[in-house]
Amino acid sequence: MKPWISPIRTDRPDPLRLGLDASPGGALLDAAGRPSGTLFTLGPPLRGLWYETTAIPEIRTQAAALALRLTAAAAVPARPGTAA
Repeated sequence: MKPWISPIRTDRPDPLRLGLDASPGGALLDAAGRPSGTLFTLGPPLRGLWYETTAIPEIRTQAAALALRLTAAAAVPARPGTAA
């Protein structure tokens, strides 16, 4: 267990024990199976979900999808009276 991850208790392995247990979108799952809203992974730690996830094209696709998700979640509406 990595010392930086143990205090947050999201170090649940995937059922095949090939990586971390995560949602299809890469959100790490806690011990109860709930996806995190702040901790995500991509690439080799997702081998339990997507076995072919070690090559750059697959990781690039995962990174782009995660970036879209995070930027959409962080979108701040324009304040009244300002240009959008």
